[in-house]
Amino acid sequence: MRQVHRRGEDFGRFVHGSFGSGKSHFMAYLGMLLEGKKIAWEKDDPVVAELRKEHAEWIREAGLLVVRLHMLTAEREDAGFDRLVYEAFNRTLAQRDEPPFEFLHVDGVLDEARREAEQYGDAFWQRLASAGIVASKRSFDAVGSRAVS
Repeated sequence: MRQVHRRGEDFGRFVHGSFGSGKSHFMAYLGMLLEGKKIAWEKDDPVVAELRKEHAEWIREAGLLVVRLHMLTAEREDAGFDRLVYEAFNRTLAQRDEPPFEFLHVDGVLDEARREAEQYGDAFWQRLASAGIVASKRSFDAVGSRAVS
């Protein structure tokens, strides 16, 4: 995790296991470590002592954002997974007195791309293709129609 953080890359993992195997407890404790909670780092355990020696300093300096979301206690049954994650993210930002994350307005982005394509013609599509964003106007139209449906 430290190497990925230093390189500035995205990092994610899924934790899975049988019911009652300790996943939630593990994640709660890991969250406390990543937030630099003194009570977690001072636990009298040889594994924690080793973690403290190797990782406490860089974790403290990294200022990681721990977003807590437990699907069994999700507040909204009418929201999809992505919306629940965004809401949990914004709750965490609010706890830090930071402004909320503004969600991307997909329709607006697609409309702006279409306006630029009308203005610049084939050069617009060639530039997107050379940047590896979309292969062609046809690819864009296919992706755009799925994004708004």
